[in-house]
Amino acid sequence: MSEPQPGAPRSALEASAREFHALLGPGTSWSGRLSFAGRVRVEAAVEGEILGGELVVIAGEADVQGTIQADHVLVLGGRVRANITARKSIELCIPAVVEGDLRAPDVFLERGVSFTGRCTMGHEAAELV
Repeated sequence: MSEPQPGAPRSALEASAREFHALLGPGTSWSGRLSFAGRVRVEAAVEGEILGGELVVIAGEADVQGTIQADHVLVLGGRVRANITARKSIELCIPAVVEGDLRAPDVFLERGVSFTGRCTMGHEAAELV
């Protein structure tokens, strides 16, 4: 298996995540509840809830604490100390560090990801969302 080229998408979900409705960039901090309907990319410090939406991407130097819920959650980097619930899928890619429980019908962990927590997959997970 060959390594992806620098800057190339590592997954189909990442390849489809080209347009975002909101961006919380580096140097930004947020505390509270973030609700949205589309796609959001988080590269900031967030404490609280990230709710709704089609896609949440956690990347860069993000530091997220709390809960995350969306259709799809893609963690490309940063540190996440949160329970993650997705109606469709969760993907964790290196160099992500994730501490918390994962719940989704489909879960993908790339080799080398640091993950501590419990994982619930399958139809039962979808019914709990």
